Amino acid sequence: MDIETPIVGTILVVDDEDGIRELTMDILEMDDHSVLLAACGEDALSIIEGDGVSFDVLLTDLTMPGISGQELARRVREARGDTRVIYMSGLLQEGSTEAGEMGAHDWILEKPFSPDDLCQLIQVVLATPLSV
Repeated sequence: MDIETPIVGTILVVDDEDGIRELTMDILEMDDHSVLLAACGEDALSIIEGDGVSFDVLLTDLTMPGISGQELARRVREARGDTRVIYMSGLLQEGSTEAGEMGAHDWILEKPFSPDDLCQLIQVVLATPLSV
C-alpha cells in the first residue's frame, strides 16, 4: 500500500478571533507546517511586506473588521502574484453569499471545522499548482 508523503508548507493564518487563530496554528504545527499569524488584514499586509517573508497559503477569515478576507487576498495577489487562498467562514452555513466571486486558487473552509478537515484541505491546496 502506497502512503503519500504529506506536503508541508508555510501558512499565513489571519483571523481576528484569538482562539481560532491559536487553535488553527496548533493544528497546522502538529501537521508539520510552519505558521505565520496575523490578527487582522493590516497585520497580514505588514508581514508580507517584510523582506524574505514567504508563505504557500493564505488562510484567512472571510469577514473581519477593516480589511475583509477577499480584499486581503486581492492585495496580496497585487503584491506577490498568484496566491493560494483558503477563506474560513461560519456565515456560509447560514446561506450567506459573502464569498462572492471565487478565483481558480480560492477555497472555502466552513467554521467550525475539524483538524482533519483543515489538514486535508491544506494538502489539496498545496498540491494544486499555481498558474505560471
